Amino acid sequence: MTVAAPEARLSYAQERLWLHHQADPESAAYNVCLALRLRGPLDAAALAAALGGVVARHEPLRTLYTAHDGRPAATVLPPSPVELPVWPAGGEREAAALAAAAAREPFDLARGPVLRAALARLSAADHVLLLTVHHIAVDEWSLKVLLAELDALYRAALAGAPDPLPPLPASYAEVVAAERAADLSAARRYWHAALAGLPALDLPADVPATADPGLEEDLAGEVVRFTVPPALAAALGAVARRARVTPYMAGLAAFTAFLARHCGQDDVAVGTTVANRAVPGAEHLVGAFFNTVVLRGDVSGRPTFAELLARTRARCLDALTHQHLPYSMLGGTGRAPLFRVLFEMHAGVPARTRLGDLEAEPFDFPDTAAKYDLALSLVPAGDRLEGHLTYRTALFGPDTARGLAESFLHLLEGLAAEPDRPVGDLELLPPGRRAAVLAASRGPAPLGPLALRAHDLFEEQARRTPQATAVVSGRVRLSYRELDERANRIAHWLRERGAGPERVVGVRMERSDWLVAALLGVWKAGAAYLPLDPGLPAERLAHMVADSGALLVVDDAAELARAVAGRPAGPPRDAGSGPGHLAYVIYTSGSTGRPKGVLVQHRGLVNFLRWCVAAYAAGGVGGAPLFSSVAYDMVVPNLFTPLVTGQAVHVLPHAATLDELGEELSGRPYGFVKLTPGHLEVLAGQLDPEAAAGLAGVLVVGADAFPSRALAFWQALDPPPVLLNEYGPTEATVANCVHTVRGPVAGELVPIGRPIPGTTMYVLDEAMRPLPAGVPGELYIGGECVARGYHGRPALTAERFVPDPYGEPGARLYRTGDRGRLRPDGEFEFLGRLDDQVKIRGHRVEPGEVSAALDEVPGVSGSVVVAAPAPGGGSRLVAYVVGTAGTGEIRAALARRLPGHMIPAQYVPLPRIPLNRNGKVDRSALPPPPAAPSPEAGRAPRTGVERQLADLVAGVLGAALDDLDLDQDLFGRGIDSLGAVRLVAKVEERLGVKIKLRRFLADATIGGLARLVSSALPDAADVLDRMNADQEVRRADAPRDAEGDDAAGPVVVRLGGGGPLPADPSPVYCVHPLGGSAHCYGALAGLLAGRRAVHGLQALESGLSPASLPELAARYAAEIAAAGPGPVTLLGWSAGGVLAFETARELTGLGHPPRRVVLVDSVLPDALTLELLDDLTELEDLIDRVGALGPEPAGRLLEESDLGVFDGLGLTPGQAAAYYRAYGPALLRLWRDGLRGLADYRPRRYAGPVTLLAGDRNPRRVRDAQLAGWRRAAADLDVHEIRGEHHDLLRLPAAAQIVPFLDR
Repeated sequence: MTVAAPEARLSYAQERLWLHHQADPESAAYNVCLALRLRGPLDAAALAAALGGVVARHEPLRTLYTAHDGRPAATVLPPSPVELPVWPAGGEREAAALAAAAAREPFDLARGPVLRAALARLSAADHVLLLTVHHIAVDEWSLKVLLAELDALYRAALAGAPDPLPPLPASYAEVVAAERAADLSAARRYWHAALAGLPALDLPADVPATADPGLEEDLAGEVVRFTVPPALAAALGAVARRARVTPYMAGLAAFTAFLARHCGQDDVAVGTTVANRAVPGAEHLVGAFFNTVVLRGDVSGRPTFAELLARTRARCLDALTHQHLPYSMLGGTGRAPLFRVLFEMHAGVPARTRLGDLEAEPFDFPDTAAKYDLALSLVPAGDRLEGHLTYRTALFGPDTARGLAESFLHLLEGLAAEPDRPVGDLELLPPGRRAAVLAASRGPAPLGPLALRAHDLFEEQARRTPQATAVVSGRVRLSYRELDERANRIAHWLRERGAGPERVVGVRMERSDWLVAALLGVWKAGAAYLPLDPGLPAERLAHMVADSGALLVVDDAAELARAVAGRPAGPPRDAGSGPGHLAYVIYTSGSTGRPKGVLVQHRGLVNFLRWCVAAYAAGGVGGAPLFSSVAYDMVVPNLFTPLVTGQAVHVLPHAATLDELGEELSGRPYGFVKLTPGHLEVLAGQLDPEAAAGLAGVLVVGADAFPSRALAFWQALDPPPVLLNEYGPTEATVANCVHTVRGPVAGELVPIGRPIPGTTMYVLDEAMRPLPAGVPGELYIGGECVARGYHGRPALTAERFVPDPYGEPGARLYRTGDRGRLRPDGEFEFLGRLDDQVKIRGHRVEPGEVSAALDEVPGVSGSVVVAAPAPGGGSRLVAYVVGTAGTGEIRAALARRLPGHMIPAQYVPLPRIPLNRNGKVDRSALPPPPAAPSPEAGRAPRTGVERQLADLVAGVLGAALDDLDLDQDLFGRGIDSLGAVRLVAKVEERLGVKIKLRRFLADATIGGLARLVSSALPDAADVLDRMNADQEVRRADAPRDAEGDDAAGPVVVRLGGGGPLPADPSPVYCVHPLGGSAHCYGALAGLLAGRRAVHGLQALESGLSPASLPELAARYAAEIAAAGPGPVTLLGWSAGGVLAFETARELTGLGHPPRRVVLVDSVLPDALTLELLDDLTELEDLIDRVGALGPEPAGRLLEESDLGVFDGLGLTPGQAAAYYRAYGPALLRLWRDGLRGLADYRPRRYAGPVTLLAGDRNPRRVRDAQLAGWRRAAADLDVHEIRGEHHDLLRLPAAAQIVPFLDR
């Protein structure tokens, strides 16, 4: 018999724990296991009776936690005896194993019980009591109550006495009711303000966190145990007393200081649990009232530990005052956790306690579920502190975790010894780990003598292989002897004109054999070359020539050939240049508004080339292509490495454009190719796998951050090339760090690897101290690669080139301004910039230089230039401009001064530049750049060709179709050269029309592109108009009554436009997703038009509101069966796949089994229960809030609501508001009913054929749950991966991937 108590609601803590259990019923993460060693004669029957008394006394321990209408419900059972089995244990190890097994066994909250007890018998007078309770029934406070009452009841049972405990002052239901009735408004206001703008903690991990903890394997953990020795504990206690803070506050402040140093942040969020027992009577109850609060640590402004203690005390007192606001209400509606790290300091079970006449003490066993990435617990133990650092093994390795504990202890020593010293000045690394970090920061010894000049290496090679081909340029082939002699003649000619050591010669030539000879000739003359790109604006070129003090500029191959024709072919007399003299001067963007010249010496270049020879040798003997501008040092390996190994430099035509890169590079098996990540992605789209596999033995990627998404194509080749990721600024002589890609890369960026021979790489803090592995800091580069400095800029040179405290006397380090970290495996990672500098298409850009040029444009009175994400990846420049100048005037003026990669892609007019209190630009107050700038001409795409091209442009730009103008310059809209290449590639992929990039650039508009397509494919308009027919369905299938309100429409609608039905007797029925409308399948229907009849099943327009998902599926099955005989194909995307699956089961029951069910990126809801229930709670709250509002106020409310449920529907708040204005409150009710149906749905096995098309962008957790769920539910399942993000799979071009699976 049960006693139902429907009026007894769960506490807030219990409700949250119930939700966690629904999300993962098999998890034991929320099991609380107490193990007590009991020494002495034990009466098991009396102990069982005492346990039964505790359970009878406290309702949560005998409650079933079930669901009613999707919400938690409590059913209190009558008291009953507690089973106390006795398990024999052969020793402490076996007892510990029994305890661990008990702790890992999950509970069934709906069936109970929620408390399990057992005795592990070591001997007649030695037992271990194992109490395992689900957290929904107890919290830490409860354990103290439970143990005290268990002691009293055990004593009474032994004596045969009645229950000695007084009645409870309040029932559990009464305390919960009081908790629920509390006014939370003040607490809401406090926490809203306290957590506003809270940044995520950038906790360094061995493996990046890809999903919230939730699955059992994600919660696997281990514990590092450490001791704070008595002397240190006493010193910390003294510091705490002087600061008038509790030991808890002192521990929290120390942990905050550690996290701030370890994560490189001064705003740190730490979670902690509070008892939350302010309701009178609650202190005597067993149950879950605890709450979790977020304590925000402020470590800004270089505080001392004493100052941080004061800040922490104030924050803790405020948080405790407002501790009663449930954690589930702290974070608004987002899905990201507010904290990933927990801190606790509690008494635990006393080291010596009593249970009747038994001596009881805690019994250690491996209980290692990790609900958080890191959790630090400090437990007072006599005169010391015992520390437990629990970590997720999915994120951290054992050595990393031990290092964290050691660093924390080392920092504690510093905090206790010097509380008045800024916490940022204290050493974080213990001595042993410091030595290991410094060792990992140093590369091997140089690979050969460095007392040479770069051209000495070439001359040695020319003597070894004089007849080998050195340069191939069109039809010209030069042997090493011919190239050497030509360079000698140029050197004689230059010497006659004053060239020599430390003199600079400008070389402004298009790519050709003469360019290669000219660069070598400058070196042979003893001088340094200044590479000048002929495509740069004349004003910029003039500045470089003047600033460098160039002796002369060589700029015409034909004139140079005539000038040197009569000079000797032998080498000129040595000019006295040496390894320490300049090799070249390369100009990079400068923050002050003018480019700065980097002075690179021969010694560093020789060190780099020696490494190149060794690293690139695996690629074969095919040489390398020269296809980029020599004005940037990325070409140095392609240009000179072949010439010091007896291989050839293949000079690509200067006129070759990016869209022709694949065509120009293919057909020659190079030894290696150095390129940018952008080049690599372009080539992946231009080359078929066979051509790509034959491109080169080694691909060297550099000059920009290397996104790991670019690897898949190249790693799948047969054979795959060796992939190297090189890192290094121009100031480090091309590169000083390299990572060899040997498999999949877990993070967003490919690591930058280890220092090459002769160089060093350090991660240092603001005081230039080495940081522990995993901790972000500034990257410093040292060794032979460090350039001399900046030409004519002594102050800037002194600022960026600093003494090396870890090198030989006189050694220097270059401060890169890059943020990075050393991984535990000894490899370095690039994490971004510490300043405003950005990389645009592989080029360094200082926004300050662009802004300075902008400010000189007539009509511009002020500007700020920032970087923003570019469509398709990378960065683009956005200019905020004050003044009267138009965009066209500004672009034209900048084009005369700046190279193309430095011209902003977008211009945002402002009335004034926002400033902060210090008078500096307040970048946080700048409005976000519009996703779609307003069109100037206003002519919208109309024809099928124009619409399809507009769709492609929208995809590249990340813009809305409605905001695209037919005649607007797309470069003004934000497209860049790589985006233009992607666009013409997509045109060829979708339409089969190959457009030359240079022809598109001549008229970079949608209209101009449409004219090129139409001229190449005259019938394109008819084909594309048919593909766009589905766009009219949205208007035709939305019936309205005379007042303009929605009228109930049909359940089944035809998709894909009008016209006669095709002859294929097997129609496709598309089942709506959660949103209720089938119009999302319009593009797919357009692709099938004329071949297959495509119908949509809709709930939004038809007004259906079924009680459950199976009922809705039964209605759809009946509609399909009534439509006529013949096999059908069912298709469902997202939640529509779940509904399609159940509809197939219903159809089969009616005797009409479908031919196939196609699931497009669907996941069974039992894998997403927690998210669904969160969304349901949000939606029900939203329905309550909009219930009394009219359409417009309700729409505005939706526009301001950033709800997770909108993310799940693939809607922005603005789009959700637009839907609401069209359909009214019925829309929200439909979404709510759909969520309820999904949350309650449990699939039964289906025997028919099912195809799952899984999107390749899903995180690992979703992908694993997706496959596991459908394999359980579908007996005949085949799985295929399709390209695209979840919400893009029904849009063109991704939708085309689905068609072949419907034709099976």
